[in-house]
Amino acid sequence: MLFLELVKQLDGKTKTLEDRIILHKKIYFLQEVFKALISTKDRYQFFMYKHGPYSSALASDVLQSTDFEIVVDEAKLKEFVEFSPKLEEDVKKWETAASIHFFQSRGREKEEIFSEISKKSYLADRTLFESVWVLIDILDMEDV
Repeated sequence: MLFLELVKQLDGKTKTLEDRIILHKKIYFLQEVFKALISTKDRYQFFMYKHGPYSSALASDVLQSTDFEIVVDEAKLKEFVEFSPKLEEDVKKWETAASIHFFQSRGREKEEIFSEISKKSYLADRTLFESVWVLIDILDMEDV
């Protein structure tokens, strides 16, 4: 049931660049943070790119069709659905959150992460960074 809600939420929301960026970050969070993906035809490999973690395989799936199959752990998906509204549909928040997690998971420290993210001038907002950092910190404390 929850997965169908997520699909409905994403359906048709891949027309603009911002929509695709948010979709990428949501799938990144489902796979890398919430460990909710049980299987996909391929597990998506993410690397750091202009707008944060990016997967060319996911981009290809999204551009070809919004009807790609993802199998999820329903309990983990529920946690994601509860977390997701905290970032709203704000592309900068999703980019910042995914970038923070990406660098954190590779052992980077807070100031080093801010420095990396700040290289993208449109994300060089300390207030935004701090507000999103708190959300990611809470996830770490909850041991998602």
